[in-house]
Amino acid sequence: MKLVLFILIVLFTSGCSEKLGSQPENFFVPIDSYYATGKETDHGITLTYVFKNGYAEFKENKVASIQFADIFQNVIVKDFHITKEKYAHGADYEFYAISLDFEFNKLGLYQTHEIVIRLDDSAEHIYPIGNWVFDVGEQQAEPPAINT
Repeated sequence: MKLVLFILIVLFTSGCSEKLGSQPENFFVPIDSYYATGKETDHGITLTYVFKNGYAEFKENKVASIQFADIFQNVIVKDFHITKEKYAHGADYEFYAISLDFEFNKLGLYQTHEIVIRLDDSAEHIYPIGNWVFDVGEQQAEPPAINT
């Protein structure tokens, strides 16, 4: 898992036309995502928050809640876990692997491009995460098993 996150970050940063130094020092690796799912289903995903060594805008144990901006009433983050990771020895950046468990409570098409991190002291940080679309429909019945 750590290797996959590292590869994604390397691919993201190496493909940029600007120097890495021109990137924000703290950012989420952007992911464009489309979910087509049934109502009242649970899902999970891990996001990567990258920050300069020792300079995260929040501490992993001080986060009170995480939600998707603008759609938090219909795409509900039920639980989250934050794990601090380091790159290879000597690297200038660290990252948090942020696992989100979320559910949908209403049918519809929901779009967001930001995530909201609320801290224990009520401070709020909003970050771009890419373009996300949640297409929530009726839960489909399981097809009957085929007896052979």
